[in-house]
Amino acid sequence: KPETILSLSGKVDRGKLIFFSDGARCRICHDVNDANKSTGPTLGEIAKKYPRRSELLQHVLQPSLKVDDKFATYVVVTTKGRVLTGLLAKQTESEVTLRVPNDTRLVSIKRAEIDEMFKDKKSLMPERILMDLTAQEAADLLQYLQSVPPAK
Repeated sequence: KPETILSLSGKVDRGKLIFFSDGARCRICHDVNDANKSTGPTLGEIAKKYPRRSELLQHVLQPSLKVDDKFATYVVVTTKGRVLTGLLAKQTESEVTLRVPNDTRLVSIKRAEIDEMFKDKKSLMPERILMDLTAQEAADLLQYLQSVPPAK
């Protein structure tokens, strides 16, 4: 419940431990400040964009509420039936390149091998991402997320 999480004081040091733990999935797509290692926005970008805890929590709980174009999810279905989902890194007349989640690598697909391609309305960030955390752990994680300064 958002109101429970927001009523708790978070601790940055505990939130940092949660972020970097194997149990939290945030760090799979979000680097602290290196956009080249981040599939989604960096923590510095997130802290700058959502300075209010309530707004940050709302977007964590509802990741598809508002997705910036540069973080829009694209789905590519190849002529062989392979389905790829990721962020559009680059596209030319001859190929499309996606940045896939769970990996910072880029995947290029030749246009001739694409059967279908569309922009998804859903964020790459999974719904219910805080499901495995207690309210206190979620408050700690939010506090850490907001503490990260933007890259210089």
